[in-house]
Amino acid sequence: MSAGPVSAFDVVGMRGRGYRPDQVDRAVAERTAERERALAEVVRLEGVAQELAVEAARLAEAAAALPEQDYAELGERAQHILALVREQAEALRADAETAGQELADAADAAGRAAVDE
Repeated sequence: MSAGPVSAFDVVGMRGRGYRPDQVDRAVAERTAERERALAEVVRLEGVAQELAVEAARLAEAAAALPEQDYAELGERAQHILALVREQAEALRADAETAGQELADAADAAGRAAVDE
């Protein structure tokens, strides 16, 4: 943002009650351009999010179709370690899904705020 608050305009006119129209027009044009760039970025990011959602659904479907792995040939100790790893993976997955949803919500709110501006 190159222009600052309204006080950055040169005060002109009788008793200092006006601003230079060219400065105001330039500042408005800059803010309008910023808004347009932000809107274009929101549209782009919405497209990326949709593409990622489609890809995630495709990958989830592919993973669901895979047969369950059988590690029966592993010893008892290795199977115990595998069970612990699976528990940890599930906890990490749940945390990641929560964090992902929070990020998506924050991005959505930021996008709406950019559009509102």
